[in-house]
Amino acid sequence: MLSRIVLALPALLLGCSTADPSRVSGHLKGRLIDEPPIMQQVAVRFVPRRTGEAVDYAGSGIRGNPRDERRRYGAERTTVPDRAADAYLERLTARLARAWPHGKPPVVPRVQLVANWSYGATALTDGSIRLNLGTLLQAGTEDELAFVIGHEMGHLFLRHTGLRQDEHDDLENLREVTTGLGALGAALSSARMGSGGQLSFGAESKNRASLAALGGTVLSEGLDTVVEPAWARRQEAEADVFGMDIMSAAGFDPRYAITSLNALESSQGAAQARLKAVAEAVEGQLGTQLGRGDINGAWRTAMKGASTMLNAMGHELRSWMRERHPDPAERRRWLDDYRDRIHGDDPLRPDSAGDLDRIRSSTVIRNARLALEQVEASQDALSRGDPHSAMDQARLAMAAAPWLLAARLQLALAQLEAGQVRQARDELRRVAADHRAPLIAFLVLAQTETRLGDPRAALAVLDTAGRRFDADEELAPERIALHRAVGNQAMAQQEAERCSRSRNPQLRRACREALDVKQASR
Repeated sequence: MLSRIVLALPALLLGCSTADPSRVSGHLKGRLIDEPPIMQQVAVRFVPRRTGEAVDYAGSGIRGNPRDERRRYGAERTTVPDRAADAYLERLTARLARAWPHGKPPVVPRVQLVANWSYGATALTDGSIRLNLGTLLQAGTEDELAFVIGHEMGHLFLRHTGLRQDEHDDLENLREVTTGLGALGAALSSARMGSGGQLSFGAESKNRASLAALGGTVLSEGLDTVVEPAWARRQEAEADVFGMDIMSAAGFDPRYAITSLNALESSQGAAQARLKAVAEAVEGQLGTQLGRGDINGAWRTAMKGASTMLNAMGHELRSWMRERHPDPAERRRWLDDYRDRIHGDDPLRPDSAGDLDRIRSSTVIRNARLALEQVEASQDALSRGDPHSAMDQARLAMAAAPWLLAARLQLALAQLEAGQVRQARDELRRVAADHRAPLIAFLVLAQTETRLGDPRAALAVLDTAGRRFDADEELAPERIALHRAVGNQAMAQQEAERCSRSRNPQLRRACREALDVKQASR
């Protein structure tokens, strides 16, 4: 899987739009939300569909698929079970929606508070907005929070949530980056492959799979923070201006839109630094194992690819973001200019946190914050090669927030690194039984089952993952290897033949390599 990810990365980094976002607001004499083209866009009826069905927007030439969104950046985001916070966000969103000045708004979004430490939010094609807990905790005023939600409402009102095909392809590659590293670590890092394709595990090889899976998990979290849905620059600019207009119309102070952008930039910088630190730690651990010569040539090549990929993501992500999103300083400059021209006469309002402080002081929110801090501490300990401390921190997180799936997954990764493979398998089975489980949990569980001598159970895990995430094609190389491990060459060949008809050339290559071990080792 990793070979096609690494091959796809350069094209992903180079093939991005560079529209000038200042053109969105520079010509406006009044509010963007009063422009006839914008009103016409919003007038197209928004029809959210059930999960897994494509959403078509009449006359727009764009499509959105909630299932694709869930696979890319939504499945692992656990909602915070706090009814008071949900009711507060519902009231705030309804206030913004009522301010739409042209009749009934096309959609009143349902805002879900998700257990994500970063500052940000995401609009999905089902008409919902996923607001990160970090935003609720870091926002200084209700006005700032209103801009974040208003910005995402702009994406929904203006139908930005339907992804054009080229953007969809780019995001698929990004998703493969985050899940592929976990698959690589789980499948390869502690395995030997015999001439018949059987996987075996040497006693001297401690399970570095958990480190690669950790890298995939943290990359996924970081990409949620610094990439979000990869909106084109013009769409991001439209959402900024829409958010400022709608918050002002609802009686909030538009100055705090700039405050929100400052907080977003700070959060992105912290996420990028964390990606780099984890990448370096994981690379060091994998390099130690490679130095022992435990793995055959094909797997060594794949491991080097993992390190290359981690470094590439750490160093190139900022340039990718500059092309997809406006530069933060530029974004503040032209949005501040828009505020001066259009909203300069808006009355100044005193700073007010409103009900924010009361919501943030609830037991559920405080425990969620503590648990996320402990999950992060566990990840740091594991990346340093200290699995026992990692297990302790993960258990503390589970005690603080038993509903937080990320804590249980983190415990399993630490147990794998500590050699507690059966205990890790049991935890992974509990994670996979939860409908919120991310794809990476299934990949690690499948290879853990194989390590414990049950490749048939591993195949069943991959079948479940394929159905849940609509990822049968992407998991074909892993299924081929497992069919070979149980001696079912006919099924392996059948999988390979189906895979050969894929439109993805990197996937076709990976399937050929999984079927032909000799070819993969050259």
